Amino acid sequence: MVHPGTARAEKYWLPERWAEVIRHVQRERGLPVVLTGSNDPAERAHLAAITHQLSTLNHQPLPAILAGKLSLLGTAAVLERAQFVAAVDSAPVHFADALGVPVVALFGPTNPFHWRPRRTTSRLVTACGEPDLRPAYPQAPMDRIPAAAVLAALPENLAPRRAGP
Repeated sequence: MVHPGTARAEKYWLPERWAEVIRHVQRERGLPVVLTGSNDPAERAHLAAITHQLSTLNHQPLPAILAGKLSLLGTAAVLERAQFVAAVDSAPVHFADALGVPVVALFGPTNPFHWRPRRTTSRLVTACGEPDLRPAYPQAPMDRIPAAAVLAALPENLAPRRAGP
């Protein structure tokens, strides 16, 4: 599951970098991707920019887009079945962490000292490079986070789920 949106525009990561991560998960890991988000016009535009980047690929399926279609409980149900969640600092990061789902959380202008997921299965990727876990966090714009850092933070043991009970 990828949740690229948030209520704060300064926490949006670049669409082409989300597309690179999604391409990797689909091509290299062989996993389907679900995009979630709200019905907020800015967030929908951000998702459209991501899917536009993805549409330039030949023979590459677009992710299922559930943005604006799920209730809070519906989002929790999708999270519960996800192998991992990649998201900017937003509510799905905390929901997934609470459910024990591995998280790759991107932090730029917000302080991971206060808002990071707490489980050992969660990974932080910050605009400052290494996570700086102190109260006085050096804020940086999201465009300083390279796609390679997010790809490196993905869980190693990702594999397609088998059908069945």
